[in-house]
Amino acid sequence: LFRDGLVGIVSPPGTPSEAIKLAADLTRLLGATPLFADPLEMDGLVAATHILPQLMAAGLLNSTVDQPGWLEGRKIAGRSYAEVTAPVMYPSEPSTLTTAAMLNKENVMRVLDGAVAAINAIRSDISNEDAKSLEERLNRAREGRKVSRSIPYIETNPSWKGIEASSAIKRFDAGPAKATHIIAADDLRDRAYGSTGTGFAHPKPAKISIKDPIGSR
Repeated sequence: LFRDGLVGIVSPPGTPSEAIKLAADLTRLLGATPLFADPLEMDGLVAATHILPQLMAAGLLNSTVDQPGWLEGRKIAGRSYAEVTAPVMYPSEPSTLTTAAMLNKENVMRVLDGAVAAINAIRSDISNEDAKSLEERLNRAREGRKVSRSIPYIETNPSWKGIEASSAIKRFDAGPAKATHIIAADDLRDRAYGSTGTGFAHPKPAKISIKDPIGSR
């Protein structure tokens, strides 16, 4: 489940370094790569890379399945259509995606606005018969898709000082991870040592959320 995956270790400012180190050590023990982030940073990343693709898939489906010719169109829909719409099936229930989008409203609205603007730009090129501009956009998208991920640690939490230095992994340079898991460091510590821990301060209640992988096969 975790091997060769990416585990996001989410902790609020002030989280003891011992708790974060415990989470990082467990992550590497599971064969995964740690990604340190604060809650706000992770909310933005999740909105762009998990929630947006699922909402875009829902939008594409809703714009096609209700069309008069869909009964015939679905017979010739191929791999491209299947792959683009697949993310809508990853949440076990629509209510899961609904809740995720509502709780992360500001970030989701921002990335949706960006996606709509990008689609409108493509539409404008087609409407204006600007083949050169359209081809440039498509080439830029293809090149962006080809680029291997190179994800540095997000160094915004002072509690992480010393954790990165003790890690043999400085960057995550690889192909798509088979899964992304997001774990709150405080919750991991409590599960390991109990809520009283070993004298660690507990800044505020933390939670674990495990995000469904996108495109993992």
